[in-house]
Amino acid sequence: MRKKLAVVALLACAWAAGRCPMRSAAQGSLRYTLALDELAESAQRLELRASGWRLLALARGAGLPPERLAFGLECPWAAAGPLAPRGLLRALADPLGYSPASEVFSEPTGFRLEGALRDSGSRRGLWLEPFPGSRGLFFLRKPPAWTREEGFFGEPGLVQAGSALTLRWPGTAGGSAEARALALLSLPPAPGPDQQPEDWLCDNPPFPGGALLHLGGSLRMQAATPRLACQVLAAASGGPLVPPGLLGLFRLETQGEAWQVTGLLGASSRDYRLPEGGLYAGAWAAGLRLEAQPLPVLQVAGSWRRRIDRPPPVPGRCLPGSEEGELAARWSCPLATGGRLETRAAAAARARYAADGDAEPSADADLELGFRGEPGRFELGLHGDWGMEGIRLRGQLGGERRGFRLLAGAAGSTAGRRAASGFRWRPFGRLEVSSRDFLFWLSLGAEEGGGGLSLGWTAAQALWKSPTVSTSRCRR
Repeated sequence: MRKKLAVVALLACAWAAGRCPMRSAAQGSLRYTLALDELAESAQRLELRASGWRLLALARGAGLPPERLAFGLECPWAAAGPLAPRGLLRALADPLGYSPASEVFSEPTGFRLEGALRDSGSRRGLWLEPFPGSRGLFFLRKPPAWTREEGFFGEPGLVQAGSALTLRWPGTAGGSAEARALALLSLPPAPGPDQQPEDWLCDNPPFPGGALLHLGGSLRMQAATPRLACQVLAAASGGPLVPPGLLGLFRLETQGEAWQVTGLLGASSRDYRLPEGGLYAGAWAAGLRLEAQPLPVLQVAGSWRRRIDRPPPVPGRCLPGSEEGELAARWSCPLATGGRLETRAAAAARARYAADGDAEPSADADLELGFRGEPGRFELGLHGDWGMEGIRLRGQLGGERRGFRLLAGAAGSTAGRRAASGFRWRPFGRLEVSSRDFLFWLSLGAEEGGGGLSLGWTAAQALWKSPTVSTSRCRR
């Protein structure tokens, strides 16, 4: 009965979104989205935005009847439902795995409402912020993998509670300082029989159980002239059954009129544990990123990052870890006939090293060419990557004009790096028809290689006056 009522509510609200008359001064919106993958798996989202708050309903399942339901609410002082961490809460999950220019170091600490159509494994809980931008309390749990037999009423999974505090001080001559503090209490699930070590001596023993406490904080100081900012991040983990572990990270950022340099250096002790209970594999990391604009129409960027993982008890030939580098350039030039011509090229290389000396190299490259004008836009893209699983190439050609967007291309791959059978090409395409309050899309072939069919549509209806609420995308 609960599933039937949910279906009726979603369909009724979707019908209302498409039939309700438009108001001239409307700013809030009611939006309904339905996506079908392979005409079997469905995802539905109903979203209401008005006056600084957001109401969300998500349904997923095989066919239209939902098998997984989620409801959420977000306002300036609270958020409840499927939540995604931000700031220090997100950094604790992989403190040495972010690039120097990642937004995780600048975004506020807390949670935001997660409204992705696909299940991203977000947490379910409550985030209270009685003093917006200053103090917050939260209680949440991360359920285990969902199964049709147990649903969300099986094992409780990871349970967490804590508090976050932010203090800001305006400085002299345009400078400023900001301090953040975090206390996180986690109750990771006890290890199952399949997670128990087979031998009494193992490299990475599982979490023995009990509570796990994390205390963390960051201090960021910024000077206006010259443009210089430094940030120190530290965290400690411990519990009644595990020894304490420490983590430290230093980040420096300086900027001129046409350039910006960001550096990062961090390290963690052997006993530092993640909020999920497992030992963190990273030992130390260093990174550097340079962005410059030598000409008004040219932007270049380059980055390098090296991470050393914890070596095994038995010494090997080299230290395990990973290394990666990236170069990118963007050229944008206005045309005399109107419009703008844009070109972007990027290349990245990375490698993972094992303690015995084995290496897994990989590389990828992108080339994009686009034209943007008053009537529409045209774009051409090429992508290729090379790794242990083989070589993959992808090319696409697309255009957009007056609400119609068409994308077509082909993707090919080999079974291995030294495969002699050649490429297996699969075509793909996507058609979008949109207006101010409507969007329909049809995709043939998955973007990574083809073979799939998906379609969906979004209907929106403006309501009363409301500011726009945006969901930020984080960069690693």
